[in-house]
Amino acid sequence: MQEQSTPAHFVDPHAGYDDVSLRLADWAIDKTGESTPAAMADFFEMIWMNHRNPVRDVLEICSGFGRMLHILVERGYSVTGLDRSLTMLALAREKLGDDVELVRAELPDLPLQRQFDAVVCPGAAFNYMTRESDLGRTFAEVARVLASGGTFVFDLMSRHMLKEAFSDNDRAVDLGNLAAIWRFDSVAGTDYCEYHYSQFVRTGTSELYRVSRETHRLYTFDREAIQRMAMAAGFSEAAVYDNYTTRPASNNTRYETWVFVR
Repeated sequence: MQEQSTPAHFVDPHAGYDDVSLRLADWAIDKTGESTPAAMADFFEMIWMNHRNPVRDVLEICSGFGRMLHILVERGYSVTGLDRSLTMLALAREKLGDDVELVRAELPDLPLQRQFDAVVCPGAAFNYMTRESDLGRTFAEVARVLASGGTFVFDLMSRHMLKEAFSDNDRAVDLGNLAAIWRFDSVAGTDYCEYHYSQFVRTGTSELYRVSRETHRLYTFDREAIQRMAMAAGFSEAAVYDNYTTRPASNNTRYETWVFVR
């Protein structure tokens, strides 16, 4: 793993994650209608086959605990993962072994000096960006490390998702030794949605639970602004689809799947 120094101000938001916490990912995918990682990988390969350059080397931005990297390795690709969380990178290392390059970095910077055939960023990671300028700088960095003719595929929770579907909506799950509660708040006139998350994990065989609480703020981005930033970053095409399908995104789309061509 390529080592990077951690800024003194950085607080790892995933420092408390463990295998029990990660069980919530599959539940959330099922309940929110998000595509499964396997379906996302199928979409990537469909896009790659329809463009002129063969894909061998793939960079995943915000790669988390390595689930997508593992799928792509199993399908024969050479992969590199980039994430800001040392905890997530350590979990990915356990899953992937020592042969996969994992890099610690914080967007919009990509501390990489070589080019890739394709870049992906599933999981709505860009919704955590607070400023359009940072998203635009990230696009420019991706264009820098992406080979000519290569594709950049990422997803975003749409404005409809964050300002309407999630607005003032509570969710809860009980998985036996793990329970969680989400409370969503979307204040009118803002470009973000906040969700307040409480997790309860049973400790051993006792009836005692370890409790953790977090608040996350997810920002919306206009499609016109994303297309404008893509062109400014040096991409030649920018198309948006409905949740990893070939359907064009509509006003009711919850998960926007973007495809940029370098």
